[in-house]
Amino acid sequence: MTANNSADTLQRFSFDNTNIRGEVAHLNASYREVLNRHQYPGIVAKGVGELMAATALLSANLKFAGRLTLQIRLTGNVSLLQAETNEKGQLRAIARYEEGTDASELTLTDGQMIITIEPEVGQRYQGITLIKGGNVAGALEDYFEQSEQLGSRFWLACDGSNAAGFMLQQMPSSEGDDPDAWDRLSHLASTLKDEELLTLNNEVLLHRLYHEEDARIYPGSELSFFVIQAMQQHFVVQGQ
Repeated sequence: MTANNSADTLQRFSFDNTNIRGEVAHLNASYREVLNRHQYPGIVAKGVGELMAATALLSANLKFAGRLTLQIRLTGNVSLLQAETNEKGQLRAIARYEEGTDASELTLTDGQMIITIEPEVGQRYQGITLIKGGNVAGALEDYFEQSEQLGSRFWLACDGSNAAGFMLQQMPSSEGDDPDAWDRLSHLASTLKDEELLTLNNEVLLHRLYHEEDARIYPGSELSFFVIQAMQQHFVVQGQ
């Protein structure tokens, strides 16, 4: 199928005869809407972009009406990064840091990543994992390995104007699955460059990585920025 070329999209792909699926997220206008509302220094803006991309990737699993929040609490002069989305692919994000600190002195330190899922109907779920040096991709990989027992790899990129994310996930095996696929497909994805992830059409990107694999790409869904008063209140509570 032809890739969805809209600027802000989430798109799924899979591989025949394997138990592996993936997602690619692009955040352009929606990410810039966040930056238009906050004059974040470079390292903070990059962290916000990567977190928004990660949140978009995780939203693929949000099959019900509700909200998914990724929050990073750190001990340094950047103390909070938070992004959230809903089942409609609407996103927003916020950060807290020591204003007045020279941009060159701002750092992302070790801390906690908190993943919260809040369905409109049903029980709220929250998972917590450690994050080292603000490495969102690494923290998510650790989280899925420890709590979900699913092999998961994440690649996140942000250039201060656009953000993107790439995820591979290993689902439970079934008879006939290629037993070597996970190692092979993960290794090929590790060659992915930030520039490629940020600029290439999804179909071109997947062909470049997996031209010898039987990959399928599915219709994409739109992502967008939103502001709702209830969301603003939620952000204040979550950020405390």
